[in-house]
Amino acid sequence: MKTANAQSDLVSANKAIEDIGKASDAIRAKADEFNVTQTTLGAKVDAAVKEFRNAKQPLPTDCRPDDFRVRKLSDAVDAAKQAAAAR
Repeated sequence: MKTANAQSDLVSANKAIEDIGKASDAIRAKADEFNVTQTTLGAKVDAAVKEFRNAKQPLPTDCRPDDFRVRKLSDAVDAAKQAAAAR
């Protein structure tokens, strides 16, 4: 009887260890995916910030952005949404 219980416990423990290994692999894969997304998004945001800071003709306070700037802002928003959706 004790042997059967020990065998059952061993099977359960091995299954639990296997499940932990699978969960660990899944967590690692998602963490790696997050790091890639964060790096990509960070580079895009840095480029957008640099581009807006170095604008040759900054907008006056009462002016609306031109098509080019609106497109760049839209691209930055789309990149942020895409990164958020990937989570």
